[in-house]
Amino acid sequence: MRTTRVLLLLFVGAHALQAPLRRHRTCLKASQSNEEPATRKAVAAVAGIGVAETAYLTYSKLTGVQGLCASGCGSVLEGPYAQLPGGVPLAAVGLLAYAAVLFLALGDPEKTRKPLVALTSAMAAASVCLVGLLLFWLNQTCVLCFG
Repeated sequence: MRTTRVLLLLFVGAHALQAPLRRHRTCLKASQSNEEPATRKAVAAVAGIGVAETAYLTYSKLTGVQGLCASGCGSVLEGPYAQLPGGVPLAAVGLLAYAAVLFLALGDPEKTRKPLVALTSAMAAASVCLVGLLLFWLNQTCVLCFG
């Protein structure tokens, strides 16, 4: 009799713990379905702007042409942190990252949600570090870097 009660309590307890999780997931998906297309379009638009800007910065770094920016971009693009050790421009890494975000934002929401959140979170953290480096270590301002 005692064993039956323990098994019944374990079964009911396990079922009670699983039920809120199921309801929470259902509510979460229902609330995301209304707002997600607009959010993904906004993310895709920002990523498209990021692709254009980093493509310009990569082109400027590789060719030495500096036409759009007059606020210290040249010193930033020629600075010690403007390229990776292999000579790859740091802006090219940003170009690949923004292109990946654009691709993920336009993809299937069910398959791309977690990679999109992970990539954009990593990009935000990297941006904070790079802006801190720009402001506090290099003492420079660059309009395109803050864009």
